[in-house]
Amino acid sequence: MDLGLLQTFVTVAATRNISRAAEQVHLSQPAVSLQIKQLEATVGTALFARHPLRLTDAGEHLLVNAQQILAQWQQTLEFVQAEQSLVAGKLTIACSDTLMRFTLLDKIALFNQQFPQVHMSILNRTTHGAQQAVLMGEADLAIALYEQDHAKLIHRPLLEYQEVAAVNPQHALAAQNTVTAHRLVQENLLLLEERTLSRKLIMDWFASKQLRPEKTMSLGSVDAQVVLARLQLGVAIIPEFALPEDLVRVGIRGLRKRKMVIFYQRLKPAAQAWFRLIEPRG
Repeated sequence: MDLGLLQTFVTVAATRNISRAAEQVHLSQPAVSLQIKQLEATVGTALFARHPLRLTDAGEHLLVNAQQILAQWQQTLEFVQAEQSLVAGKLTIACSDTLMRFTLLDKIALFNQQFPQVHMSILNRTTHGAQQAVLMGEADLAIALYEQDHAKLIHRPLLEYQEVAAVNPQHALAAQNTVTAHRLVQENLLLLEERTLSRKLIMDWFASKQLRPEKTMSLGSVDAQVVLARLQLGVAIIPEFALPEDLVRVGIRGLRKRKMVIFYQRLKPAAQAWFRLIEPRG
């Protein structure tokens, strides 16, 4: 299979326009059209419907596989090139912005200092999104909340942390060191969005006690949880490492510690260097 044909196909699929695709792949419009016809002849079916230009069902299926093939090829090139120059190339990490800000910034700064020839990128993703980024070849590592082993990814432990209730100093719970699940469900709980694993684990914990919070507010970030807790609009359940100084920490009885792990498929030299940097030393 000619990877050039796949790249042209992916570009046409992204732009939905032969002319714009031709500009991006540096070919003439007739050459792009010819390559699409060659690819359709190879797979034995039409990949695009015309007027307007759009993918067929077969084209949609091929697009996913083509993106994976091209990403894997790029990773292979980077791996081989990096081996020739010790630690170089690119390192892409997928993780939540909260985790990056509160636990990884010093490590990112140190990595950039020690390996300035490595181009590092950070993708803001949920746990599921981070895992998918590794599977699709968009990221080398996924730093994410652990729930269970992943069938297609290897993982290593990174850290454990406790989630706590964060409240305004004037809140009724501020005078307590800890709070029970039965007491928490009476509050307006400030939680992350339902698509997040953090939210799922909290709701599963309540359900295991045959409880359901009376009122919740779904928010897009820990920052938003903190702001609303400051305004006394509810109780934020957040990682302890993200607790600001102006909010009061209230421990949650019976809530287990969370595990953060690093998921990956293979480790190119830059990723190996990252592991060496973050692993605790005796």
